[in-house]
Amino acid sequence: MRSHLLSFVSALVALVAAQTIVFPTSAPVSCPVPAIRQSWLNMTAADQQTYLDAVGIAMDKGYHFNFLQILSESDTYYEYYSTCGWAYSSRRLLLAYQNMLRSLGPAYACITIPYWDYFADNAQIQTGACDGTLGNCSGILSSMGGNAGAPTTLTIDGIPVSGAATTSSPLNRFCELYNISCSGYVPRGPNWSTTSFPAGFGYATLANMLKKATSFYSFTFGLKNGIHNSMHLALGGVMADANHTMADPLFFSQHAALDMMVQVYIECYFGTNRTVEKKQTSPWAFSVCAPSIAEMPRAPRVTSNITQRLPQSFENYTTIVDAADHPVIGQFFASTPTAYFSYVDATDMGALSYTYEKNVLVSSLLANGYICPIKVYKRRRLVDDTSLTAKTAAARWPRNSRYTAVQRLNKLRRQFLAKAMTYTSYKLDAALELYAAAECLIANTRTPAVATTGIFSTKPMAIFTSASTTPVTETVSAPCSSPALTLLGRSANAFELRDYMLRFVKRTSTIT
Repeated sequence: MRSHLLSFVSALVALVAAQTIVFPTSAPVSCPVPAIRQSWLNMTAADQQTYLDAVGIAMDKGYHFNFLQILSESDTYYEYYSTCGWAYSSRRLLLAYQNMLRSLGPAYACITIPYWDYFADNAQIQTGACDGTLGNCSGILSSMGGNAGAPTTLTIDGIPVSGAATTSSPLNRFCELYNISCSGYVPRGPNWSTTSFPAGFGYATLANMLKKATSFYSFTFGLKNGIHNSMHLALGGVMADANHTMADPLFFSQHAALDMMVQVYIECYFGTNRTVEKKQTSPWAFSVCAPSIAEMPRAPRVTSNITQRLPQSFENYTTIVDAADHPVIGQFFASTPTAYFSYVDATDMGALSYTYEKNVLVSSLLANGYICPIKVYKRRRLVDDTSLTAKTAAARWPRNSRYTAVQRLNKLRRQFLAKAMTYTSYKLDAALELYAAAECLIANTRTPAVATTGIFSTKPMAIFTSASTTPVTETVSAPCSSPALTLLGRSANAFELRDYMLRFVKRTSTIT
């Protein structure tokens, strides 16, 4: 963090527990409620362009710059990257940014943040539909501007960031210091065409992580230490710079995908439309964690207010204000609640409520009772992905290589799990873990970026558990790097299952 910010950091203000959630009772215009966030590649070309145009206008107005300042403020940075608050803090940032985009004119009034469906990208890799590199397997990267540009180092709000100077629209409207200095490019990772797509994005890997979740911490830090960190590192450029990662519009779509998975977890273990009391007290709704036991008093509680702050202005740079009080972007936070528990369920936020249009593999994580607790599963009255409802939703998806890959893996997943059962004396949990290990073996033929130090590395955390009134130290590894899967991945059974899976997934066929 910058020294000129650190010198102005004060002690963390005591946070007051809120007893009610206040949401706006109606949307500012007649937009659908709940809003539906789509996969970027499932949007029409016209809708994609509308979104990019809105981001460009946000850059012109200076709004985008103010948003990117938030994560570089020291208290915000700490709470976001080093505590269990990150998932709901990210949820609030996405909603505020979406509010901002909607304010830009009638054409943008009902815009939603599109998510990056890197789970479908991974399905393409598993079925041999692309070469396993980030640039060639993730279409969102090229359609959001690519990474063509000369090597450069750009100082963004006082911090140098290196990468390829990417000038495609809307990045050609980027300003790195308010509207005072506008380079017209964003530094992106220069090697997407040779960078391996990271591991951990497969169906079995996610299903195993969801099945084995023991708390909010265990699942959300599995996401954070796994697909979150590995994708930031693989992308490089400003996306690998924790202070100003929001400079790249890709940030919002990547974090929307993570947010979707957090909501999958919530619907699986906590349920929807629960009471405020349940949101404040359930161990499935939130965990208290910090980098060390000594720092536990500083960690946010579920009733704490989310810390999101930034400099007041260029002229008053050393005056740090809450995002809701900021003279420029405060208006976009005004309708967003402040307490963490307000963000537990994305479908229960009044006019801010939203859902995700999921591909069939992600949907199946919720539809299968063997993954989610049965009583929650029954209460939600979910349908299986073979139902008419799911088929009708799938009919809207473009028929392309991603769709074909997802449909193929969805048809094969039961077969693969059944095969894994034969190796584990038909014990379901062991079979799902073996299936995940075999999937990681397929992914690990590539060499994804892994951090051993820094904010994007895996570290032990202090946490209160349901079995202990005093904090204990735990480490949640990235799914494919966990001790259990690493050990299992060395077994003959895992290699045999991997080879069995490869024989089927890479056969060519037409999916209807």
